[in-house]
Amino acid sequence: MKQQLLSYQFLIAPLCILAQRELTGTTNSAEAGTPLPGASIVEKGMSNGVETDFDGNFYVRVKISNPILLISYIGFNSQQSIVEGQTNFRINLAESTSELDEVVLVRYGTH
Repeated sequence: MKQQLLSYQFLIAPLCILAQRELTGTTNSAEAGTPLPGASIVEKGMSNGVETDFDGNFYVRVKISNPILLISYIGFNSQQSIVEGQTNFRINLAESTSELDEVVLVRYGTH
């Protein structure tokens, strides 16, 4: 019985590893072309996700074969990207002006 369990374990474990895919890419501002550090990259319908590094680069392992990536960053429109066999992405996010309703300016000073 133990030998059967071990043989099943050695057969199933590699299949689980093969099911995961590694994706890399960068996120940039569509207008300025500057990197977006701290952007959120999440696999739709799953709990795994990452944040981009200081240069806007990311590396994520996805669990399903043809996932959709959800990309978001504060002050920018969120975006969905369908993987469709790609492994390297260049994602450009557009700035969102609808998020900012008003600006309040407070001035402190002495006479």
